[in-house]
Amino acid sequence: MREIEELIGNQTAVPYTIPIRFRVSIPLDDLLIFSAFTDYPNGLFGDLKIKFKINPHAFVFC
Repeated sequence: MREIEELIGNQTAVPYTIPIRFRVSIPLDDLLIFSAFTDYPNGLFGDLKIKFKINPHAFVFC
Protein backbone atom coordinates (compact mmCIF):
# COMPACT_ATOMS: atom_id res chain seq x y z
CA MET A 1 0.00 0.00 0.00
CA ARG A 2 2.84 2.36 0.81
CA GLU A 3 4.44 1.80 -2.61
CA ILE A 4 1.16 2.74 -4.30
CA GLU A 5 0.93 5.90 -2.22
CA GLU A 6 4.50 6.87 -3.13
CA LEU A 7 3.89 6.33 -6.85
CA ILE A 8 0.61 8.24 -6.81
CA GLY A 9 2.09 10.99 -4.64
CA ASN A 10 4.59 11.93 -7.38
CA GLN A 11 1.81 12.78 -9.83
CA THR A 12 0.98 16.47 -9.90
CA ALA A 13 -1.85 16.46 -12.42
CA VAL A 14 -4.10 13.93 -14.08
CA PRO A 15 -3.90 14.29 -17.89
CA TYR A 16 -7.52 13.28 -18.45
CA THR A 17 -10.44 11.76 -16.61
CA ILE A 18 -13.00 9.25 -17.77
CA PRO A 19 -16.26 9.20 -15.81
CA ILE A 20 -17.37 5.64 -15.11
CA ARG A 21 -20.67 4.72 -13.48
CA PHE A 22 -21.18 1.33 -11.91
CA ARG A 23 -23.21 -0.28 -9.17
CA VAL A 24 -21.75 -2.35 -6.39
CA SER A 25 -23.76 -4.43 -3.99
CA ILE A 26 -21.88 -4.86 -0.71
CA PRO A 27 -23.48 -6.99 2.01
CA LEU A 28 -23.40 -5.35 5.42
CA ASP A 29 -21.11 -8.13 6.70
CA ASP A 30 -18.44 -7.13 4.18
CA LEU A 31 -18.29 -3.47 5.20
CA LEU A 32 -15.60 -4.37 7.73
CA ILE A 33 -12.98 -4.37 4.97
CA PHE A 34 -13.56 -0.64 4.51
CA SER A 35 -12.33 0.02 8.05
CA ALA A 36 -8.82 0.06 6.56
CA PHE A 37 -9.71 3.28 4.74
CA THR A 38 -9.49 5.15 8.03
CA ASP A 39 -5.73 4.51 7.91
CA TYR A 40 -5.39 5.30 4.20
CA PRO A 41 -8.24 7.61 3.20
CA ASN A 42 -8.36 8.32 -0.53
CA GLY A 43 -5.53 5.85 -1.05
CA LEU A 44 -7.30 3.46 -3.37
CA PHE A 45 -10.64 4.79 -4.56
CA GLY A 46 -10.24 8.54 -4.17
CA ASP A 47 -13.23 10.02 -2.38
CA LEU A 48 -15.16 6.87 -1.59
CA LYS A 49 -18.77 7.47 -0.62
CA ILE A 50 -21.06 4.66 0.40
CA LYS A 51 -24.74 5.30 -0.25
CA PHE A 52 -27.34 2.96 1.19
CA LYS A 53 -30.57 2.38 -0.69
CA ILE A 54 -32.81 0.13 1.34
CA ASN A 55 -35.85 -1.43 -0.26
CA PRO A 56 -38.52 -1.68 2.47
CA HIS A 57 -40.34 -4.37 0.47
CA ALA A 58 -37.28 -6.64 0.65
CA PHE A 59 -37.48 -7.13 4.42
CA VAL A 60 -38.83 -10.33 5.91
CA PHE A 61 -40.61 -9.88 9.21
CA CYS A 62 -40.68 -12.89 11.53
